[in-house]
Parts: sequence; structure tokens; C-alpha cells
Amino acid sequence: MATQLFARTGLLIRFNLRRDWKKLLIWVVVLTGLFTAIAAKFDGIYGTQMALNEIVKTLKTPAMISLFGAFSAKSPYTTAKVFATEMVVFMAIVMIVMNIMVAVVTTRGDEDDGLLELVRAHAVGRLAPLFAGAAELTALNGLIGFLFALGLTVAKLRGATTPGNWLIGLGLGGLGWAFGMLTLLLAQVMTSASGTTMLSYLLLGVMYVALVPAVQLMLKLVNDEQKGYLHQVYATATSRWHVWASYTGWAIVTGLLVLLAGLSGMYLMGLTSMVKPISWVTYWHVFAAYAPAMLVMVAVTSALAGWRPKWRYAAWIWVFYAFFSLHLGNLIDLPKWARRLTPLGFVNKVPIKPLDGTTSSWCLLLTVLILVVAALSYRRRDLAQ
Repeated sequence: MATQLFARTGLLIRFNLRRDWKKLLIWVVVLTGLFTAIAAKFDGIYGTQMALNEIVKTLKTPAMISLFGAFSAKSPYTTAKVFATEMVVFMAIVMIVMNIMVAVVTTRGDEDDGLLELVRAHAVGRLAPLFAGAAELTALNGLIGFLFALGLTVAKLRGATTPGNWLIGLGLGGLGWAFGMLTLLLAQVMTSASGTTMLSYLLLGVMYVALVPAVQLMLKLVNDEQKGYLHQVYATATSRWHVWASYTGWAIVTGLLVLLAGLSGMYLMGLTSMVKPISWVTYWHVFAAYAPAMLVMVAVTSALAGWRPKWRYAAWIWVFYAFFSLHLGNLIDLPKWARRLTPLGFVNKVPIKPLDGTTSSWCLLLTVLILVVAALSYRRRDLAQ
């Protein structure tokens, strides 16, 4: 009986890999390439002790502690210690996002698309799809963790050791794998891919700020349209305006709630781990600064979905670049103009510097203007067949 539950798991693993190999290869190449390239550049950026002391001083400020945790390394400081403090946090979040996306597709995504019913009609065990997804995630995270460790070894950061390189590489792989398994568990609780995605990102938001779920929900408008779900809706008296407004409104509300949840999580962690916790007013200033900037990015995603749905994946590139420039801009000495290619680049000094009401105002105004364009574009363009 137990054997029947896992029947043809191997077949499903091969099927998943044939379907996902291009997407998985892109994740592996981009993540390991980025990780290794930045590690190789670190010694050049922080080649002097003075440069190291300056970045360590920055990492010890309350704002940086709230983002990356306490900098606990002891003097003399090395590039390896700085890298381990900031870059590991960045890569951990990216690894979590990757695992959520892959895990949802291999479970509730297949079920929502109707593929799971077809699979189970061919003598496949009830638990085979779940274990096939777990096997895919295990192989993916194991490979990336191995390549991370190898990349650090090749980069030869000053102060790095071989055990430390492997600890960071395999640790990141293990963290991503753990969140992937958690997402698989949540998929058994939730009834849809969108519900699983939202709950997973909500848990991530409690631990960190995430823009990803808002963009993902906004792009769901195009995905549902291409799957034919919305054609049934439009067969009723429901207008395009109401459909567009419901997806956009849900994306905006979700993004704001996840941002607020993330800041609340930081605040609570600070209360338990810091001798002098950062006040809630500071976190509220961060919310007031980042929320309008985030809304601009959601509005642009809505415009892409409404005007040029084929270009919608450009939104993911913009989100990734915003995340990259926000968290690693200082470390890799990114020019100011390059950081301001996203709205987050205009507010990234908060709370180190006071909240700028002018910036928040023009972000909100720009959001409204872009949403108007998005609404008009969606009403006029042809629906996907």
C-alpha cells in the first residue's frame, strides 16, 4: 500500500525536469554567476583597511542592523567577514524566492492548470507529485549550494577559509531547500497556487520586506487571461474595468500588508535581540518612504499587463535590479544614477536620513498617472486567446 502511494515518482521527476530545465538553468547560472562575480570584486572594492573600517562602521548603524542583523565579526576586519554579513542575507532572500516559485509550480500550479488530474489518471501514486517536487528542489538547491562554495573558493576572498566557503555555500542551499519544503507543506493546506504563494510570501514578509508578491499578483491578470479563466468572467456582465481594478487593488493591498508585516517582524526581532531597540516610529518612517516607491513599481507592472502583456517579464528584471541595487549598491560602489533607475533608489537613505515628503508625493502622483494609463490600455487591447 505504501509503495502504491509513491508509484512512478521517478517518471514525474523526469517529466518535471524536462518541463523546467530551461527555467532552472537560468536560476543556476544567474545566481551562481552573480554570487561569484561579486565575491571576486570584493577585494578590489575593499582592498584597504580604511575602506573596510568605513563599511564596517556603516554596517554597525541601527538601520543596517535592522536589515542585515548585528555585525558580530571582531577586528581585524577582512573582506570575507563583510561579504558574509551582507551578501549572504541578500542571496538567502533570493534563494527563498526561487524556492517558493519552483515549489508552487510543481504542486498547486500543476493542479490549477489541470495537469495533475491527467497525471493521476495514469496509475501515479497520490504522493508521487509531492515527492517529485521535493526531489527537484533538493537537486536544485544542492547544485546551487555546491556552486556557491566553489565560487567562493575560486574568488579567494581575503580572510576566507575553505571550511567557511563550504559553510556559506551549503548553508544557503540548505536554507533555500528548507523554505522550499515549507512551501510544499503550505501547498497541502491551501487550495490554490495563489493562496500558497501568498501565505509563503507572508511568512517571508514577517522575516523581511518583499515586493515580489505584489508584482506576482499583478501579473496573474495576464496568466489567468491566457488560461481562459477570464473569458468566462467576461461572458457575464462584468466589465474589464472591474476585473483590472480587482487584480490591481489586490496586488497593491497585498504589497502594503507584506511590507508592513516585514517591518513589524524587524521591530519585534529588535525588541528581543537589541539592548537599545529601534523605536516603532523609525520603522513607520521606512514604511511611509518605501510604500509609495513600491506602488510605482506595481503600477508599472499593471501598465505592462494592460498595454504590452508580452513585455510583462521585464517587471521581474526591474524588481530584481531594484533589490540588487538597494542592498548591494554600496558594497559594489554602484553609481548614484544607477541606483535611481528604480523608485527605491530615491528612498534608500531612510531612516538614516529624514523622510522626504516631496519624494513620497511625486511617487504617489506618478502611481496614479500610470494606473490611469494601465486601466485605459487594458480596456482597449485585445484579450489573449
